[in-house]
Amino acid sequence: MYRYSSYFWGRVLTEIPAGIIFPTVFTAIVYWSIGFNMTYAYKPIIFWIILILEYNAFSGFGFILGTGIPNKQIVSVLTPLMIVPQMLFCGFFVNQGNIPQFFYFLREISIFKYAYQALILNEF
Repeated sequence: MYRYSSYFWGRVLTEIPAGIIFPTVFTAIVYWSIGFNMTYAYKPIIFWIILILEYNAFSGFGFILGTGIPNKQIVSVLTPLMIVPQMLFCGFFVNQGNIPQFFYFLREISIFKYAYQALILNEF
């Protein structure tokens, strides 16, 4: 009934409130509970912005999978197959220098990698 692009952009626009509220609640609870760096007042704000960007990036990733693959069961099977390698090569579980060269493309397309590195730079 609708084109893929209108469905995608409609879903993205309706997810904006959730894309701001959930990272805000997470930041309000976690940042001070863990005791992250408070030497500068802008550190929690940057933490919050990074989480909003990461949430929206993965939300868009899910929307792209949902619009590109019409069968729900196939999407349910493919989502972990695409997310787990991103988690493995982001730099949290495996050192970036120890990743073999033929897996570099997995390291570079990982959304987790960029969010993790930005959070580490913000903290230290």
